[in-house]
Amino acid sequence: MLLFGLAGFTLKLSDYAGERDKGSPAFLVAGICGLTLGALISESPFSSSIVLGIIIGVGLSKKIDRKNLMFGLAMTAFSALLLGPELPTAWLLVVVALSSFLDELSHDRLTTKSGVGMLFRYRPILKATIVVSAVASALSWVYAIAFLLFDLSYDVTGVLLARTT
Repeated sequence: MLLFGLAGFTLKLSDYAGERDKGSPAFLVAGICGLTLGALISESPFSSSIVLGIIIGVGLSKKIDRKNLMFGLAMTAFSALLLGPELPTAWLLVVVALSSFLDELSHDRLTTKSGVGMLFRYRPILKATIVVSAVASALSWVYAIAFLLFDLSYDVTGVLLARTT
């Protein structure tokens, strides 16, 4: 579970660093993130499905758009192959990829500063999908909570970074 939290933290930090710095720190954080995501792809079919689904959804929405993020993606593939990737569960991979893609689109197009649109700032579609999957007993609560820890650490990191700039 802690790896999911570390992955969320380093992913947001990578994104933030890549927006502001094109040098070594942005690549270092993205590399750490990639190693963490690769380890999660190697942990189990469920964590592999969640991580690969997020990568596919974000990739389809064209959000892997900076060199440091591409480096992080390469490190993800390298570490997953080194550790031995787990084959994802097909239904979960598709559902997570679609939900992640819809989250990215709604975040870009529907986010507002007040009202219902404010919810889209926090990408609620994938969160709801994971919780519904756990409630329906299609996904273990261990993985649902681990994902929510990933998402919480990503969001909290974003809020804290926004306050420092």
